[in-house]
Amino acid sequence: MISHGVAHLVGAVAALIAARDSEPVAYFFDRADISDRSLLWALGAGWIVVALGYVAVAVAEWVNQSSWRSWLMAVTIVSLLLTVAALPATVWGVLIDLGILAWLLGARTRRTILEHS
Repeated sequence: MISHGVAHLVGAVAALIAARDSEPVAYFFDRADISDRSLLWALGAGWIVVALGYVAVAVAEWVNQSSWRSWLMAVTIVSLLLTVAALPATVWGVLIDLGILAWLLGARTRRTILEHS
């Protein structure tokens, strides 16, 4: 989880440097160049929030906090929204997010089946 969170810092750095330098960043399969500094700062902040979210989930799992899976689901959905917007540069992030969501949904389904059998 922590390494996935750290990977999100790449998006944050790209957006924040672009905001500082008034340079556009390509989003949505290179069809939208975002150059508005406020929007770039907001995107940078979003990437940082997701990075911190993954670190928080890792800590919650480590201390055996019972709700860590719910938090992982929420952080991963936000991560997926950001990474889809930043495609094609973030294709690996999209695949990892989809894998995390599939694992979470599979785990939830297995628990439900075991509880009802």
